Amino acid sequence: MLPCYQRVVDEARPEVVLGCPVRIAAAEGLILMKLLAFRSQDQVDIENLLAANRGQLDLDRIRRERAAVPSPDDPPMQRFEEMVTRFYAPPT
Repeated sequence: MLPCYQRVVDEARPEVVLGCPVRIAAAEGLILMKLLAFRSQDQVDIENLLAANRGQLDLDRIRRERAAVPSPDDPPMQRFEEMVTRFYAPPT
């Protein structure tokens, strides 16, 4: 598990919902997870979380955590994608 995922889980606060114990991630943790996936719905969710928590979020924490995770644009991931294309391409 990526360290940022573990921190989100570790920092989730316990709550009871409909009589069941659950753990709720902080808005910063949700935004971080959505930044990592960054699908269309994740982008909408990030906007909504930013709007709903205006002035209350630790944006520097989100930036630090995201910077520690290699992005799909980094050279190792680009190389991985080249290997996937090479080894998983359908036969011609």
